[in-house]
Amino acid sequence: MLIFEICLMCIFPWPFYERFILFTFVVSDNDPPDITAAYFLGDFFLAVMFLRVFLAYRSVLNYSVYTDAFSKKLCNQYGFQNSMRFALKCLLVHYPGYLVLINGLLFTLVLAYLVRIFELPVLKLLPENYYTLDQYFNAVYVTIITITTVGYGDISPISKFGKVTMMAAALLGTVMISLMVLSVSSNFELNKEQSLAFRKIQSSCRASNTVVASVRYYIAKRQYYMHKLLTDPNILETSTFLQIAKDKKTWIKYCDP
Repeated sequence: MLIFEICLMCIFPWPFYERFILFTFVVSDNDPPDITAAYFLGDFFLAVMFLRVFLAYRSVLNYSVYTDAFSKKLCNQYGFQNSMRFALKCLLVHYPGYLVLINGLLFTLVLAYLVRIFELPVLKLLPENYYTLDQYFNAVYVTIITITTVGYGDISPISKFGKVTMMAAALLGTVMISLMVLSVSSNFELNKEQSLAFRKIQSSCRASNTVVASVRYYIAKRQYYMHKLLTDPNILETSTFLQIAKDKKTWIKYCDP
């Protein structure tokens, strides 16, 4: 790993090194069948340099509170080792919204710049205004459309390198969308105290609804028997419900709307 990091830090576009490689790409059936574009090695070196973002990302995780000596001791007590993956999980639990927002913005800007690097040599050979990926805003637009798996198709890369970059963006989009859904669901999740209060409120609502339904049932039954008393005087002796009243006059008095 150390050798890889050293080699990565040594890769950069060398000044005055103008060696190039020719690649042929097919644009479409209606246009010229193929286009031969020259890619300088400095373009590939510049693309590889963006892997340093991983080193910076790892440094942020290594200097978090979840990877210090105290956290390492606690993790060893619980039978596992604290690693960058463990620190990432802890940060995702503690700061889900900020982590998803920062990562999504970072990967979008990096992928948009990469697709622009790979598309510029091809766009120079096409007619003016044929494709608009020479503008960084349009590259960001295509990257966001690809990450969110919308894919309008109004702007698309031509070179194979640009297409591979968009394929990586599509695969990364599945992870970012999953993290976004997880972040949104965690923000709407109730904690322990809120869950207890929610259950108490629901129990109180059910109890009050039961009381209201009972009162409505009693009023409806009372009105029914009031009507029966006026039409059938003998129902007072046969109905159990009407025995709560002492006499017919008292019952009619309380049932009178």
